[in-house]
Amino acid sequence: MLEKIENKKEKNSVIAFIGDGVSDSPAISRADVGISIGNIESDNAIEASKVIIMNREIRNLIDAIYVSKKSMMIVKQNITFAITIKVLILLLIVMGISNMYFAVFIDICTSILCVLNSVRLLYIKEINSKDNIKRKINNNNK
Repeated sequence: MLEKIENKKEKNSVIAFIGDGVSDSPAISRADVGISIGNIESDNAIEASKVIIMNREIRNLIDAIYVSKKSMMIVKQNITFAITIKVLILLLIVMGISNMYFAVFIDICTSILCVLNSVRLLYIKEINSKDNIKRKINNNNK
């Protein structure tokens, strides 16, 4: 198994390895994305894995991918929003239209809005229903 992972890595591809972590910890640690599934009792599996799914349902991996994509989307939104506002305020200060007090106020408001935008992650609707899984798989295959 380790030879196959090493051969694939040489071809500049991303390797994901899924295992229970009991006998395959070396393979999980060598993969780019090591995923342990099941009741993990081995410290080696926890150390080696980048993703740990505590129950034995593989569909939770789809949920984890969905949540991570949604998280990255929100992170990109927050970064874009914060940098745009900071650049606009900097331009207003350079032109003499604004002062530092206003800039500090706007910076605090921007931080609060970014946190509120991130709170959306707490309200992800149920993602384990069969219809949602079929829809997500169909969207990923397009």
